[in-house]
Amino acid sequence: MNNFDNFVEYIVKRKPTLKDLFFKIITIVCCVALSLFFLLFVLHYGSVFLLGVFGAIYLTWFWLKRFSVEYEYIITNNDFDVDKIMGKDRRKRLITVKLNTVDSFGVFSHGADKSAVTVDASDGRGENLWELLCEHEKHGKTRILFSPNQNILVAINRAVPVRFKIAELTKIQNSERVNPDKAAIEAILNPIATRDKGEVL
Repeated sequence: MNNFDNFVEYIVKRKPTLKDLFFKIITIVCCVALSLFFLLFVLHYGSVFLLGVFGAIYLTWFWLKRFSVEYEYIITNNDFDVDKIMGKDRRKRLITVKLNTVDSFGVFSHGADKSAVTVDASDGRGENLWELLCEHEKHGKTRILFSPNQNILVAINRAVPVRFKIAELTKIQNSERVNPDKAAIEAILNPIATRDKGEVL
């Protein structure tokens, strides 16, 4: 365990996919159809069937919540935890990685090892996509895709093995200019993203 204080948290919201949109539409259509079905019973048999209408609306609301997905990155000293948050209230731990054992860290490369298990915890936009490769005790060779802010990048860079440290992030770490401002983040990402992978590491 590294003997330094290294604690950062950051949450990103996942961009809804076409699949999410399709299932949302199907869910709403089913809700409307079920509500109309129960309303017919209300007209013929009494208001007791209004409970069915309210039940359909509640189930629809509960189901739609699961399409609201966020990912939280938590760095505590040498541990990198990735949690999936659904509907603001359900949390699942996706993976935990020891940062001092990673095999690679940098901007996402399409030429990465396809045999690795992929844990996609990115925002789904592809504009700020990073990857971290490691040998996980449960999943084996694993690639984590994530969309960090500057604080997360600096915290990871502080803990990874020396050969994977990125010079631009080390400079910020040493000067203690950790600023989550968007312009500052882009100033770091752009020069790194234009390099060859071999030059980044």
